[in-house]
Amino acid sequence: MKPIDYHSYTLSRREKWKFLSAMTVCATVVLYLFYHTMIVILVAFFFALYAQRFYVQGKIKKRKEILILQFRDLLYSLSASIGAGRHMSEALFCARTDLALLYEEGTPMLEELDRINWCIHASNENEEKLLYDLGKRSGVRDITAFAEIYYICLSTGGDLVRVVGITSQMLLDKLTIVQDIRSYTAQKRFEGKMIAVIPPFLLFFLTLTSPEYLLPLYIGTEGRILMTLALILLVVGYLLADHITDISMWEDENDKKLLQRKERKKGKTASAAKCDCRTAGLH
Repeated sequence: MKPIDYHSYTLSRREKWKFLSAMTVCATVVLYLFYHTMIVILVAFFFALYAQRFYVQGKIKKRKEILILQFRDLLYSLSASIGAGRHMSEALFCARTDLALLYEEGTPMLEELDRINWCIHASNENEEKLLYDLGKRSGVRDITAFAEIYYICLSTGGDLVRVVGITSQMLLDKLTIVQDIRSYTAQKRFEGKMIAVIPPFLLFFLTLTSPEYLLPLYIGTEGRILMTLALILLVVGYLLADHITDISMWEDENDKKLLQRKERKKGKTASAAKCDCRTAGLH
């Protein structure tokens, strides 16, 4: 079975057609309000093609969030099965049945469990390597850490039931923190979207009520430049607000950045210590 690449997403024809159609219509309306020319239809189509990459990134992020939620339920099922005396391979097989009662077929974790169980029974592969591979492919540090801890427990004879229970509780606490942060920033995200919607709405209202008031912005070069600057600032403001309120706690890249910062600090501290030693030696 082919493994899922969680860092890429291929849109189906139906998804691509829906997105391009909706984005082209929306972009055409907005650009027409800013420029009052039908040439913007061609520009809107190319803008929709460019925005498709952001739509794909959103799909990737959503699929990863679904995987994390289902991984939490997987840990609960594994904890119950291992506590009942089953081995990990049997617990993974039972977890596939348990999660099938909660989620629809085709969801990420069900597909991963199908692949893991197939590799265990057909190829006789180790479950710890398959779990570690899932963590590396998904980029979720918690899954990778669980696979590493499980390998250590097998090597040293640790209490696997306790380890799975503690890991489940830690992941639940982390999910609670993420949900709290999102609830705290929900108002700001809504305000950012409203700020992006209000200018086109005002242009539409003024175009209907008093079109002569906006006429200088559409007939002269200076007006075109002002409208272009306004549109650029509107897009930049929306992207900046979305970036500020987007808080990620799941990817390995966050841990890598922290490690790189620590290594840089250690390097600066070591170089400073060497300079001090040389200075002391000269004196």
